Amino acid sequence: MKKSILYFLFSLGSIFTHAQVQPGTFYNILNFKSQMNVGTKGVEATESPVVLQIGSGNNAQWEFIPKDGGYYQIKNRVSRKYIANFGSMENLAVLKQSANPGEGALWALVDAGNGSFKIQNKLSNMFMAKNGNGNESSPLVQKVSVGDGGHWKLNAVSGSSKGKDDGSIGGIPPDEGGGDGSAPPNDGGSTPPKDGGNTPPKDGGSTPPQDGGIGGGGQEVPNNLPKPNKGGGKP
Repeated sequence: MKKSILYFLFSLGSIFTHAQVQPGTFYNILNFKSQMNVGTKGVEATESPVVLQIGSGNNAQWEFIPKDGGYYQIKNRVSRKYIANFGSMENLAVLKQSANPGEGALWALVDAGNGSFKIQNKLSNMFMAKNGNGNESSPLVQKVSVGDGGHWKLNAVSGSSKGKDDGSIGGIPPDEGGGDGSAPPNDGGSTPPKDGGNTPPKDGGSTPPQDGGIGGGGQEVPNNLPKPNKGGGKP
């Protein structure tokens, strides 16, 4: 009976946290104790440790991808890899970046009060935490129990919401020239002739021949014909 109640309460907590994290938005994960963020320090190789770092740049920004049961995969913005324990069940095991996440890369957000969360691994049931003093670049570990060193605050990165299908920032698609992705002609259609049609004659009618022939306005006598004899006789 007690187990059923605890599971029910945990499920409520999962539903609550799902409402707090927006899919497609990047977050800085701030440690309450050290006031440093979770990051990679620019090291992107698989199995590179996840560390604490000063600063909130792109390699300290993470996307929470919802999965079944109220869990998340936590994906880095730059390396595009996931925080994972690589199947370890050991206390103080170092957390690393994984390109092929399994259950060791599934995490639940557990409300810790004061606007903070504990981040619990599905496989080991342990919590993400700083190790020791938590100096900059020190690897994060999983711990059985945590105090402030295992409490985290999620700070949404301003303007970081991704587009629906292209990964663009702010939901703005790339400039493709038209609403359907194809660039329309500059004038909205096919380009007409410059004068709007066939070129008419300048005088509004047909152009008369240059040799004095039929010009449409009457017959003109050529200049080289002999003049008629006014007397009616033979020339």
